[in-house]
Amino acid sequence: MEIINNVNKTLKDDYLLACFDTDVNETTIEEMAKMLPTHLVIRDASAANDNVLDNFDQIIESYSNEKKITTHIL
Repeated sequence: MEIINNVNKTLKDDYLLACFDTDVNETTIEEMAKMLPTHLVIRDASAANDNVLDNFDQIIESYSNEKKITTHIL
């Protein structure tokens, strides 16, 4: 399933979403979080800027009220 260009991998009903593209921005993170995966993975080198990494957890938390999303920044 690909809902946005930057989402590279999805596994078993959105259990895992991973994005390894370049220039990942807040919008990409928001779109991934809306899918409520159990695990969400990005590379820190993929972030468009430092603000993306600084706001990553806050963005995820705003969408994860219903479900715990475990984040991984590699």
